[in-house]
Amino acid sequence: MIEEYRRKTNIGVSSGIVAQVLGYFLTFSQIGIIMWIGALLAWGGFLLVMWGLFNYAKGKGYSGLWGLLGLLSVFGLAILAFFPDKKKGV
Repeated sequence: MIEEYRRKTNIGVSSGIVAQVLGYFLTFSQIGIIMWIGALLAWGGFLLVMWGLFNYAKGKGYSGLWGLLGLLSVFGLAILAFFPDKKKGV
């Protein structure tokens, strides 16, 4: 995997999953504004995961469109992890 993409992948996927989980728990709040902040945080995390998986696919030598597997969140990451690395040793 290309090192430039590895760093972006780690940042996008890890921070995106944390944001999704935190946002999910904040949506259970009884306070309206905190509930909306949680929803926005979860959506932002969702977008970060997609960006991270876009970089993961590019780093492995595939089209960035495979980043759409981010729609499946962690399951998309698991699927993309099984793709062989076309850029191994680069």
